[in-house]
Amino acid sequence: MPTYIFRNRETDEVFESFMSYAARTEFLEEHPELEPMVTAPAIVSGIAGVTHKNDSGFNDMMSRIAAANPTSPLAEQHGDKSVKSFKTREAIKRQKKRQLSR
Repeated sequence: MPTYIFRNRETDEVFESFMSYAARTEFLEEHPELEPMVTAPAIVSGIAGVTHKNDSGFNDMMSRIAAANPTSPLAEQHGDKSVKSFKTREAIKRQKKRQLSR
């Protein structure tokens, strides 16, 4: 059930109410001094990890992008997780830090 926002024409009071569409129609008929306000819908498409999971094709593409850009933040999330690649990334970070400090 959605939340609807109403405005009282007489007092300019704005309030919201949680009800079904049928109840909203009946509520507006019973209270002619109220008018519905148009708002953007609040849509929730899912919760990551619970109702939405990335398929293997997406994960594979992210791994390819991470391999092509080994120094990017994306590579830290989706890149190669081996010890060698981790140590290589750490060595690159140290070298960048040294170069920037000069």
